Amino acid sequence: MPRVASSLPGPMPLSFNRRTLLRGAAGAALLPACGGGSAGWLASATGDSPDSYGITALSAEGDAPLFISTGFRGHGLAASPRRPGRVFLFERRPGVRIVEIDLREKREVRRGEVQVGRALAGHGCLSEDGSRLYTTEIDTESGAGTIGVRQASTLEWLDELETGGLGPHELITLPDGRLAVANGGLKTDAARRVVNLGTMDPSLALLDLRSRQVELHRLPHSKASIRHLDVDGEGSVVVGLQVQREAVGHDGPVPVAARWSRTEGFVAWPLPPEGGALEDYVGSVSVSAGVAGLTSPRGDVAMFLNARTGALLDLHAFADASGIAARTERESFLLTSSFGQVRTFDTRTLDERRLERRELPGTRWDNHARWVPGV
Repeated sequence: MPRVASSLPGPMPLSFNRRTLLRGAAGAALLPACGGGSAGWLASATGDSPDSYGITALSAEGDAPLFISTGFRGHGLAASPRRPGRVFLFERRPGVRIVEIDLREKREVRRGEVQVGRALAGHGCLSEDGSRLYTTEIDTESGAGTIGVRQASTLEWLDELETGGLGPHELITLPDGRLAVANGGLKTDAARRVVNLGTMDPSLALLDLRSRQVELHRLPHSKASIRHLDVDGEGSVVVGLQVQREAVGHDGPVPVAARWSRTEGFVAWPLPPEGGALEDYVGSVSVSAGVAGLTSPRGDVAMFLNARTGALLDLHAFADASGIAARTERESFLLTSSFGQVRTFDTRTLDERRLERRELPGTRWDNHARWVPGV
């Protein structure tokens, strides 16, 4: 049987319902950062006001947190596969700015902006050789999804590709060179209100960069927006969903995670009884060592599933669980919350490494985190 554990100390509330029982209270003393292994940083967009927006990074050596101001609210990050310590940050809600940061030199390297008529969806990734930067973008009039292609070394705009759907969000590079794009299927107005609940059409897009061919995969649950994803060691894609409950028409369980593979296609994972703790919302996905980690800031919980079958492995209460990043050489998942907390979980046992807790009072981590190698 999977465990249901709290990653936070102290008594847990004993009333209301199962979801309440899964939540812990925040708090733990500042303890040393994780050491050993190769150098690197846990990085994330942070801030809750224009003067505090930027990127915050914690080094593997336990140095003082590094903060670099950007002046805009960032969201997703992409780490360069060829230039250790280099990371790109993308603006959100909606955004137009991209910034490249050098964590080794503790400085901003360059900035870029999207083309007229486009808005960033908050995410990007790099080609395997690090030469191209791909960003999910939205046509500001139609809501159609596009991929901006840029020279990574200069942020010069090179090309644009179509995603085949509306409201794209996260994207990743697959081992075969294609891009996997989460088409959320949603169109919003200037106030970020969804205006197409009745016709929303989420899809997983597999985009061939050479032929420009788009292969779309859909789940039978059309009111579950595909938002976040990661790729496993076999080239399969695990996606996290956000259910538009007001459009579902019932209050029964709806899957919040699925997997695409060459052999089995696109299959939604049945929601386990404990899955209700996610409250219809997956905020971030990371896959490592056969384990899929999902966070839900709405449910104050992190859930770990078998990355092949979707079977529940473990569940940890974590207030406002937001970002999750795999640090493979240390066999660990790193989790962040908007309260400035960082938690580390062993990918083999899924136990928390409590001596590696970090507390950054006043730091508001955004929804996504990234491990940025330093060598």
